[in-house]
Amino acid sequence: MLPYRTAVICLVTGVVFIALWMAKAGVPPTLIAFIIPTAIVLYIALARFVCESGTLYLSQPTSPLEVGYQMVGTTTLSARTVVAASTATTIPWMLFMPALSQSAKAADRIRGGKRTLFWALLLGLVVALTVNIVIVLGNGYAIGAFNFSEFPFTRYAPRRIGGMVQTIKNPHLPSLPHLMVFLMGAAIMIALTVIRYRMSSWTLHPIGYAISTTNIRLQVTSLFVVWGIKSLVMRVGGVQLYRRLYPLFLGLILGRTAGTLVAFIVDLIWFPGSGHGVHGWA
Repeated sequence: MLPYRTAVICLVTGVVFIALWMAKAGVPPTLIAFIIPTAIVLYIALARFVCESGTLYLSQPTSPLEVGYQMVGTTTLSARTVVAASTATTIPWMLFMPALSQSAKAADRIRGGKRTLFWALLLGLVVALTVNIVIVLGNGYAIGAFNFSEFPFTRYAPRRIGGMVQTIKNPHLPSLPHLMVFLMGAAIMIALTVIRYRMSSWTLHPIGYAISTTNIRLQVTSLFVVWGIKSLVMRVGGVQLYRRLYPLFLGLILGRTAGTLVAFIVDLIWFPGSGHGVHGWA
């Protein structure tokens, strides 16, 4: 959707901006050197995991900050550094890369220029972030964010603050055991990937190993149901039946989205300030 040169320039500019912002906030260069590369690898890998596994979203197996802490240690980090580093990293699944990669796949179906789609996505992102920030900050100061009842406010935020406190109170040296486990996991993942591409009969996908510690456990039932339906459709009618039923299952997704939107509008008009819980993050 963008020329390669433009994409590279944007990537470099973004990385430099993030590094300078973190340095200005008080994060030491050694920690930045681990956090940013790890974040890039994790975000790209997560996008590929979502695309290949067919899941809606996934959490990260680990966090860039945790990798940095294990490699650098926390004994030399001040309280300011811990707070700055912790607030500079996102919660595990609030990431844009998976959605953008799905959009890139959808762009393959568009004939002609595809840059318009990129600008439309960018505009949607900017508008969504602006509306979100205004509403969350406004309501947060008015009624208290803890009263929002959703996990990002009632569970994840206190957990993040608690993690900062624990890191400050219990500093540790760089962890050699964690490094060894990290390298061993990387070696296993590389081996599984090589086997997958070298042996056509190999049925175990390496993604399963990589995401086994994520929130995939919350989606296992749905994945098996979908897998069973798809297998049945392919066995009964083959690719032709699969393509004929494609609009049906796409309609289920759109119907869910439309239902949420209608419920939101109804609550906004007839139940302002006391709406009904329809959709939220688990």
